[in-house]
Amino acid sequence: MSQKNSDHHPLKFVAGADAFGCALKDTLVSHLRSLNIPVEDLGTDNHYSIGAKIGQIVSSGTEIRGLLACGTGVGVSIFANKFPGVYAATCLTQPTPSTPGQSTTLTSSPFPASPPPLTPPSKP
Repeated sequence: MSQKNSDHHPLKFVAGADAFGCALKDTLVSHLRSLNIPVEDLGTDNHYSIGAKIGQIVSSGTEIRGLLACGTGVGVSIFANKFPGVYAATCLTQPTPSTPGQSTTLTSSPFPASPPPLTPPSKP
């Protein structure tokens, strides 16, 4: 039997994207809001500025998670990870543990707007 803890604060998301990830970010923000999950949308900026903004905010609180979208998911990760306690990794699928006990907690989840191809292009 579970009891609700009156001291429990809901997890909040803060979202941002570069120009390439704007449409994906907007879709993810809309979906989270449709589930009544609080999301602060910081809009669109260049990958280094939005990555740093999200990283700084996530670094300042324990109940805050970041959602970033850019062309590859890599650029925003680099800048978000410069802040203490931020662990941003590009997500192509839902993270799952590969070994028992492995943590799947990310403080920021960058998504690529254009995922890489699953197979390399063939040579001409």
